Amino acid sequence: MNYLVDTHVVAWLFEDRQRLPASILERLEDSRNDVFVSPVNAYEIGLKFNLGKWPRVAALARDFSGFCAEAGFVPLAISVRDGEIAATLPLDHRDPFDRLLAAQSSGNGLPILSADPALDLFGLTRIWT
Repeated sequence: MNYLVDTHVVAWLFEDRQRLPASILERLEDSRNDVFVSPVNAYEIGLKFNLGKWPRVAALARDFSGFCAEAGFVPLAISVRDGEIAATLPLDHRDPFDRLLAAQSSGNGLPILSADPALDLFGLTRIWT
Protein backbone atom coordinates (compact mmCIF):
# COMPACT_ATOMS: atom_id res chain seq x y z
CA MET A 1 0.00 0.00 0.00
CA ASN A 2 1.11 3.58 -0.58
CA TYR A 3 0.68 6.38 1.96
CA LEU A 4 1.43 10.07 2.35
CA VAL A 5 2.39 11.19 5.85
CA ASP A 6 1.21 14.28 7.64
CA THR A 7 3.97 16.39 9.17
CA HIS A 8 3.29 15.46 12.78
CA VAL A 9 3.57 11.75 11.88
CA VAL A 10 7.11 12.25 10.58
CA ALA A 11 8.05 14.35 13.60
CA TRP A 12 6.58 11.89 16.06
CA LEU A 13 8.25 8.93 14.35
CA PHE A 14 11.70 10.43 14.92
CA GLU A 15 11.17 12.55 18.04
CA ASP A 16 8.15 11.25 20.02
CA ARG A 17 7.49 7.71 18.78
CA GLN A 18 5.17 6.70 21.63
CA ARG A 19 2.53 9.12 20.31
CA LEU A 20 2.00 6.95 17.23
CA PRO A 21 -0.57 4.15 17.40
CA ALA A 22 0.89 0.68 16.85
CA SER A 23 -1.09 0.30 13.62
CA ILE A 24 0.47 3.47 12.18
CA LEU A 25 3.97 2.34 13.20
CA GLU A 26 3.34 -0.97 11.44
CA ARG A 27 2.33 0.81 8.25
CA LEU A 28 5.39 3.06 8.40
CA GLU A 29 7.79 0.20 9.00
CA ASP A 30 6.29 -2.39 6.63
CA SER A 31 8.75 -2.72 3.72
CA ARG A 32 5.87 -3.65 1.41
CA ASN A 33 4.47 -0.12 1.78
CA ASP A 34 5.71 2.98 0.02
CA VAL A 35 5.56 5.91 2.42
CA PHE A 36 5.74 9.29 0.73
CA VAL A 37 6.99 12.52 2.28
CA SER A 38 6.40 15.94 0.85
CA PRO A 39 8.50 19.10 0.72
CA VAL A 40 5.58 20.49 2.73
CA ASN A 41 6.64 18.26 5.64
CA ALA A 42 10.24 19.50 5.49
CA TYR A 43 9.16 23.13 5.24
CA GLU A 44 6.63 22.92 8.08
CA ILE A 45 9.07 21.18 10.43
CA GLY A 46 11.91 23.57 9.59
CA LEU A 47 9.76 26.68 9.84
CA LYS A 48 8.14 25.72 13.14
CA PHE A 49 11.53 24.77 14.58
CA ASN A 50 13.08 28.09 13.49
CA LEU A 51 10.14 30.01 14.95
CA GLY A 52 10.71 28.25 18.28
CA LYS A 53 7.30 26.53 18.14
CA TRP A 54 8.67 22.99 17.88
CA PRO A 55 12.08 22.81 19.63
CA ARG A 56 12.02 19.01 19.96
CA VAL A 57 12.50 18.53 16.19
CA ALA A 58 15.93 20.16 16.00
CA ALA A 59 17.77 17.16 14.53
CA LEU A 60 14.96 16.43 12.09
CA ALA A 61 14.77 20.07 10.98
CA ARG A 62 18.51 20.06 10.25
CA ASP A 63 18.54 16.81 8.25
CA PHE A 64 14.99 16.02 7.17
CA SER A 65 16.05 14.35 3.94
CA GLY A 66 18.62 12.18 5.73
CA PHE A 67 16.14 10.96 8.33
CA CYS A 68 13.56 10.21 5.64
CA ALA A 69 16.06 8.41 3.42
CA GLU A 70 17.17 6.27 6.36
CA ALA A 71 13.52 5.37 7.04
CA GLY A 72 13.04 4.43 3.38
CA PHE A 73 10.49 7.16 2.71
CA VAL A 74 9.90 8.25 -0.88
CA PRO A 75 10.05 11.98 -1.75
CA LEU A 76 6.93 13.29 -3.47
CA ALA A 77 7.36 16.52 -5.43
CA ILE A 78 4.76 19.27 -5.38
CA SER A 79 3.27 19.72 -8.83
CA VAL A 80 1.43 22.61 -10.42
CA ARG A 81 -1.65 20.37 -10.38
CA ASP A 82 -1.26 20.00 -6.59
CA GLY A 83 -1.37 23.80 -6.34
CA GLU A 84 -4.48 23.93 -8.47
CA ILE A 85 -6.20 21.30 -6.33
CA ALA A 86 -5.19 23.04 -3.09
CA ALA A 87 -6.67 26.31 -4.34
CA THR A 88 -10.05 24.70 -4.97
CA LEU A 89 -10.42 22.86 -1.65
CA PRO A 90 -13.16 24.04 0.73
CA LEU A 91 -12.14 27.14 2.66
CA ASP A 92 -13.37 25.78 5.99
CA HIS A 93 -9.76 24.87 6.79
CA ARG A 94 -7.19 27.44 5.68
CA ASP A 95 -3.90 25.98 6.95
CA PRO A 96 -1.65 26.14 3.86
CA PHE A 97 0.42 23.13 4.92
CA ASP A 98 -2.69 20.97 5.34
CA ARG A 99 -4.19 22.24 2.10
CA LEU A 100 -1.13 21.25 0.06
CA LEU A 101 -0.84 17.87 1.76
CA ALA A 102 -4.55 17.27 1.15
CA ALA A 103 -4.08 18.17 -2.51
CA GLN A 104 -1.16 15.77 -2.82
CA SER A 105 -3.12 13.05 -1.06
CA SER A 106 -6.21 13.36 -3.24
CA GLY A 107 -4.40 14.20 -6.47
CA ASN A 108 -2.07 11.22 -6.20
CA GLY A 109 -4.60 8.77 -4.74
CA LEU A 110 -2.58 8.42 -1.54
CA PRO A 111 -4.32 7.89 1.80
CA ILE A 112 -2.79 10.21 4.38
CA LEU A 113 -1.59 8.99 7.76
CA SER A 114 -2.73 11.71 10.14
CA ALA A 115 -4.29 12.28 13.55
CA ASP A 116 -5.80 15.55 12.32
CA PRO A 117 -9.59 15.27 11.81
CA ALA A 118 -9.59 18.70 10.13
CA LEU A 119 -8.29 16.93 7.00
CA ASP A 120 -11.62 15.10 6.77
CA LEU A 121 -13.13 18.36 5.49
CA PHE A 122 -11.30 17.75 2.22
CA GLY A 123 -12.92 14.39 1.43
CA LEU A 124 -9.68 12.42 1.31
CA THR A 125 -8.82 9.09 2.89
CA ARG A 126 -7.28 9.68 6.32
CA ILE A 127 -5.96 6.76 8.36
CA TRP A 128 -5.29 6.90 12.10
CA THR A 129 -6.07 3.42 13.35
